[in-house]
Amino acid sequence: HLSNQVAMINARKVLRFQANSKLLSRRSMIDMSKGEEEELITVQTLLRFSDSKVKAPGNLIVQLSFNIEKRLKPVQSKVFSVFQDQYPNIEETFSFEALEKSFGHNFDSLREFPLPIKIQAIVQWTLVIKDECKGNRTPSNCPMLDPKDKSLQTEFLSLSIPFRGGCSDTGCQCMLQMYLGTTSYTVVSGAEDSGKTDLITIINVGNEVAYGINITVDISSEVDIGVTIDACERAGKKLFACPAIKALDRLQFRVQFDTPANMDAKDATAVIEVGHKCVNQQQQENLPTRLEIKLKLEKRHQLVLAGLKDLSNSFVSVKKKSKNVFFNHTYSIANMGPSLLGSLQFYAAVEKRNVTVSVPSVIGAECQELVGGVQTDLAKQILIGQAGDVCVEQEDCLFFKCRTENIAKGENLTVTFNMEIEDKDSLDFLHSSSPSVQSFILVIPDEEISTKIGASKLSFKSEFLQIVRKSKISTSIVPELSANYLLIGKKNEKLDFFHTFKVRNDGPSNLNDFDFYLTVTAVDVVEFNVEIIDTDCRAADVVHPESADNTCQESENCLFFFCNIGRIQKNEHQILKIKLSIQDLKSREEEESLGFIESAVKIPNSIDDEKEEYKYTTIHFRTDFSQPTIVQKIIDHWYVVAGIIIGLIIICIAVAVLFKFDVFNKVRIYREEIDIIHSARNSRLRGSEVPEEVNRNVFINRGNNMEEDLTEFNGVEMKEIVSQND
Repeated sequence: HLSNQVAMINARKVLRFQANSKLLSRRSMIDMSKGEEEELITVQTLLRFSDSKVKAPGNLIVQLSFNIEKRLKPVQSKVFSVFQDQYPNIEETFSFEALEKSFGHNFDSLREFPLPIKIQAIVQWTLVIKDECKGNRTPSNCPMLDPKDKSLQTEFLSLSIPFRGGCSDTGCQCMLQMYLGTTSYTVVSGAEDSGKTDLITIINVGNEVAYGINITVDISSEVDIGVTIDACERAGKKLFACPAIKALDRLQFRVQFDTPANMDAKDATAVIEVGHKCVNQQQQENLPTRLEIKLKLEKRHQLVLAGLKDLSNSFVSVKKKSKNVFFNHTYSIANMGPSLLGSLQFYAAVEKRNVTVSVPSVIGAECQELVGGVQTDLAKQILIGQAGDVCVEQEDCLFFKCRTENIAKGENLTVTFNMEIEDKDSLDFLHSSSPSVQSFILVIPDEEISTKIGASKLSFKSEFLQIVRKSKISTSIVPELSANYLLIGKKNEKLDFFHTFKVRNDGPSNLNDFDFYLTVTAVDVVEFNVEIIDTDCRAADVVHPESADNTCQESENCLFFFCNIGRIQKNEHQILKIKLSIQDLKSREEEESLGFIESAVKIPNSIDDEKEEYKYTTIHFRTDFSQPTIVQKIIDHWYVVAGIIIGLIIICIAVAVLFKFDVFNKVRIYREEIDIIHSARNSRLRGSEVPEEVNRNVFINRGNNMEEDLTEFNGVEMKEIVSQND
């Protein structure tokens, strides 16, 4: 049945008030010429709303306290009450006494102009809420705050009272002159103390204290050079406020020029000018209050050169019938500052003995090979003159002029020379020829660049050793670290996954290093990236002939790598981890994308240098991609299916329990007579402890008039036959 419902809305008044108190003083300044008589400051407070026509929306408590500085004695806070419907207009006067005479200043021997006296008043407005209005259900007579307001408003009122000297209004009878011995300085960019001047002295030769002294420093340079004056406070980017100077006294300070590390070398002029309020203008004009300082801006760099043995090959292991022999020479150039090194030019040479080396590829610098006679090339003459025993035979050397990018202060630049042996047959006679390759780099110091004594040149030498290996190698896939199947959504972000292999050396020899080939094939993939973790791999242009048994059909869909596994001891293994990244699959109109990425590792499984037997095996691992189907979506949401099954099981158990205890028969509105008898008898049987009751059968005499029997006896005629058990 539907009934009419009436919602009662009780209107409550909304409170809104905005405090706007004032803090006033009858004194605008403190006259130091009156001495100890002026040691009292009277302050008047006016507590009110911003709108004088607004009444107090409720009972208010106003607490007034002060935050004052150490030169004044503290005063006690006060509490005021404002009742509802009143106009708050509270006036109160406070007197602040000086903690010491003359506010702690000696006006007769004052060197610095005193800072103003500062007083801060804190006004807190609090609404008094009745107890009956604090519950969840409040009476209609309780006020309600505007959501924009708070039950507590706090005001901070500030007052500043400055000091005034005897000559501060009309000007002081003072005369200033400024001196500086050295007016030319060399400033190094990035250096902390290089741009500091000598002591600059300002002397007051007048009769009164000089107040209001300010110093302006203007630099004629496009570079933003910071300026600091140690004895003055910064009042602007180029303006500094300095302390007062007593008559016949002086002020000394230094000017610090803070030059950025990336500043270019150039000259600049700094103009230092003193501003004052001295009234002896005619005499003051004859005194120096302006200085011009010449600044020579320079850049300086101290370099530290080092050879990185961990990233270089002092000894190169050469196997019989080696197809590729690569080795590196790596150098480190550190800029210890203080300036930013825009670009470093250095020279390099590579000397080859009894071996043919291809032109090195240089990482970390742009190098240009110097071609031509030594007599016509100054760089070659410098290299040969500085190299010592390197490049004695000039035809066996390659000469380079190199240039780096910017090197900031404190940063290291790594320069690597990647080299490869061209004539592999020359390595078959290592014991007789003793081939070697030596590199050499040279940095020429100048006015800006300096190095430690004897550290402007470095050299690195690689020698070749022939080794005899005999080992069995087993390579397998690590399934728990590899992804063989991935579902790609229609709009999928970048996805990273791995192909992981385990390479084991079964012995009997230890393997210092051995090479293998890697091919990564991508089908129906828009874009993919490959990263081999912690393994030395180089990209190759085409697939190696020995690794032709791979799935790469089109070279544009494949990436080829030539890798070195590194050192593996006998009965030990290393993990080859390939990180793959894809963005999206190619879309097809007729069917869903069936893209995949496969890694094929062509790796030796048997190495025997003595017999020159090298057997290879190829290990494949594929990650398949597909768009999710309905079945896959159901599998992905298995927890929903499991929840439905569990719910059905619970419902079935509940229904079985209800049937067992005959709950459905008891709660039915209409039941057949036989159901009533069975229900009653089942109830007696459950409550009876006589076992014979179980074997009784009940029959209904349907020939009788059931309505009359039910009326008279409230039951039915029953015949019971007890079955006889033999």
